[in-house]
Amino acid sequence: MENRRKDSMATYNYYIFHHLEEVHNFSVDIKTCKTFGYEVDDGKLEGLTQMMKNRDIDLSISTGLMNHARYRYMDFVPVPTWEFRPIAMFRHPESYGAVLLKPFEVKVWASCAGMWLVVILAIRFASRVETSTSNLVATTHEEETVRSWSDSIMVIIGAVSEQGTDTEPKWLAGRTVILAAFTLSMMTNVYYSAVLVSLFLSMPAKTILTPEDLLESSLQFAAEDTEYNMLHFKTNEDPLVQELYRGKMAPPNNAFYSYDVGFNKMRRERFVFHTEALKMYSSIQSTFSEKDECDLTEVIIFLPQKYYLAIPWESPYKEMFSVTMSRMYESGLINYQDRLWKSYKPACLSNEEYKGVDMDKIAPAFLIIGSGIIAALIVLAGEIFTKRRLLYKMQQIQDTTGILHS
Repeated sequence: MENRRKDSMATYNYYIFHHLEEVHNFSVDIKTCKTFGYEVDDGKLEGLTQMMKNRDIDLSISTGLMNHARYRYMDFVPVPTWEFRPIAMFRHPESYGAVLLKPFEVKVWASCAGMWLVVILAIRFASRVETSTSNLVATTHEEETVRSWSDSIMVIIGAVSEQGTDTEPKWLAGRTVILAAFTLSMMTNVYYSAVLVSLFLSMPAKTILTPEDLLESSLQFAAEDTEYNMLHFKTNEDPLVQELYRGKMAPPNNAFYSYDVGFNKMRRERFVFHTEALKMYSSIQSTFSEKDECDLTEVIIFLPQKYYLAIPWESPYKEMFSVTMSRMYESGLINYQDRLWKSYKPACLSNEEYKGVDMDKIAPAFLIIGSGIIAALIVLAGEIFTKRRLLYKMQQIQDTTGILHS
């Protein structure tokens, strides 16, 4: 059990093989090889595949993937044991700034902007008709009406911010437009505030759920430095896997890390680590807190696959081992080994009723206020400069006029 994270598949299958050894009472002369066995560039075989073809061994202790390339050189016991399930695990990044825009989709924001533009035009048109037809002249502040584009815009700003307006159209048409503007503002703000509060107080939504999302994200990506991982990513014909390898794993990127290095990077950085689920789940349960477990997200890039014990073609032991393996399934021995060796995905058991709102999420609101203050100061400085320049010119004109009169 102590080798769970080193080579879980080989160690798991050794216990299965040991049970076969006890049932059939045979002695074992174990031979080792460095690879499961593939065809190298010159067409020669290597590893387990070559040993099976040459009949150097009678049965493999570790299981292998049953595929067309291997099936030409060796047979398999038709009872699966190990389920190889690799996952890409990472701590899902939180989205800052854009959270203030999340309550509405882009189409809704565009529709609101278009509607407010129409309201501004309607207010300006109604006020222009009103002032030109009635020839109103304001005598007090209360009698002031909407007389310019800036007045129309201020009405809308007052409606959106629910602060009201100090201008008042005299005609029913203008008042109707402003009433519609305030009604639209109220309904929009109610929906926006409700969704925004819900977003702030609920668990953050996870947006990276598929390999496509992973490819489009800014997260770094690497896999465990094992032979089958290298083969899966470098030779896989799936266009998505090829694009993922070229975009995030090919040089100058570091595509493969040892398990300990990759796991620690995934724990501390914006980093995606691809390895076997059994190893990852066991490490997470022993090192992550409940809160950190809730931040984890996994993406399936390769579907789980069943692995089988390899055996030479026309081996006299195939039927015997197949029957024994079937009985092991029926008696529950395989299920017992699964429960001993296979860890399950840690559940998010955080007891927090709500998630506090941190400064990073509402920083854009303060940024808007700060930008508005800076812009106001710049405009104020411009107005003061313009005013003083006009006064200076007027003073020069008066001086010139006084000289001429004298």
